[in-house]
Amino acid sequence: MHERGPVGKVAAQLLAESRGRIVTEVRILISPDVIVEVAADAWSAVVEGTPLEEARVEWVHLDPLLRCLDCGADYRGGRLDQCPACGGDGLVIESVAIAELDTWRVDRSTRAAR
Repeated sequence: MHERGPVGKVAAQLLAESRGRIVTEVRILISPDVIVEVAADAWSAVVEGTPLEEARVEWVHLDPLLRCLDCGADYRGGRLDQCPACGGDGLVIESVAIAELDTWRVDRSTRAAR
């Protein structure tokens, strides 16, 4: 349920950025603990009746960025994942948002609503 607010914020951001144009595709980055079905339900509830309603949404889980305490390499993974370079332990240096807009496309054949 913690997905609803962040997903709603992404939808509001995209509605503002798209300025009434019909959005055809959206890619949203989500944290590893987000359940895609719950996020998709939240998205559908927020975008119903808007230019985002028919957009195809791709939900992409993104792991946090870690730095190896042994060799200093940066890598993406879970908190307990070992460094792929040396097998050492890593420390999270960049967390991941619950939901974040990555990319989107509009239908070029339509004009913005006025």
